[in-house]
Amino acid sequence: MVPNMTCVRDGHMHRMGSYYCGSEGMTCDLCYNEIEYCSLLYGCSVCGYVLHLSCGEFPLFINVSSHPLHPLKLSSLDNITCYYCEKSNEKALMYSCNECSFYIHFACSKVPLPIISCDTQNHVQYICHNHPMTIVEHDSTYDGVIKHCFACQSPWSSGPAYTCKNYCPNVLHKACTDFSHKIENSFLHPNHSLKLQVGEPQSCDACHKRGGKLMYFCCEQGCNFKMGTECAFLKPTIKWDRHNHLLFLMERAYCGNDQYCDVCRSSYEKQLVQVHNEVCHTEIFLFRCMECNFNIHFLCGPLPHTIKHDCHMDVLTLVDTIDEDELGEYYCDICEEKRDPRFRVYYCVNCKFVAHIHCAVSEVH
Repeated sequence: MVPNMTCVRDGHMHRMGSYYCGSEGMTCDLCYNEIEYCSLLYGCSVCGYVLHLSCGEFPLFINVSSHPLHPLKLSSLDNITCYYCEKSNEKALMYSCNECSFYIHFACSKVPLPIISCDTQNHVQYICHNHPMTIVEHDSTYDGVIKHCFACQSPWSSGPAYTCKNYCPNVLHKACTDFSHKIENSFLHPNHSLKLQVGEPQSCDACHKRGGKLMYFCCEQGCNFKMGTECAFLKPTIKWDRHNHLLFLMERAYCGNDQYCDVCRSSYEKQLVQVHNEVCHTEIFLFRCMECNFNIHFLCGPLPHTIKHDCHMDVLTLVDTIDEDELGEYYCDICEEKRDPRFRVYYCVNCKFVAHIHCAVSEVH
């Protein structure tokens, strides 16, 4: 006897009843997977629309805290990355907002984001599933899948971190949580207050690093400035005679095709294609003036004119070009790898000692 069950879908105009699957090879019109023969399904006797029993019980539209602007619609999508777990699957059931290109697995949509609680002394506490997150030294629930810190997106398996008691994927490095709830007079955004919030992945307006979920947002209405926690307390410390303001050194910047250097007028993406071995070592470093939106690649920027390196007894001088040998073979005397003669180097004129900038980067830094 077939149980008396019904399912009304918001996107389907007819009432659906429950039936046993009477033929092999029938597929669900939501997830597109095969419905097992003789199993219960939801079906429409008018137009033949059928669903797995489980698919029929999913809500077609949901609202989630991580995407408050628009409702999300349930659909089956191929190889789309979930914003929360950052995994993609073939024909996965996902909730999506096409207007914002926002996608999340059904299971991930049920995981609440951590929220921030703050006392009068500006101490921050993280709450998940309505319980304070607890600090642990290692992942006692490790099942072969590496968890990532919600704030910095770096992997975590051991070391002090805040986790959720409900064994959900939310984890925060302790080092990533020692922040003030509110910042006044930030060097990167001095005119407005900034407030720490958890939300959907964002790009930092300072270093352009993507995927930050724990961010500082501007409190001023109409100002959309947002900044990752790694940049929150940076100070401009570098003086350059070719610019009027002190420069920041961003040490984990993301420099895509839309981020051009104001010296060489080229993007890192373009340079990585043309001279990958030379650029890849320093692509995450960026000199920046926030006031002018002035940006300089590390290799083009205000590096020390002279340095002392352990690999050579004499002082090395930063030079734009040097007299090369007639063979046209260019090598670094520190790593003994080839180098591109178009880039600046550190050089000893007495010994003809030549070094990549990135080989001396620890000394420069």
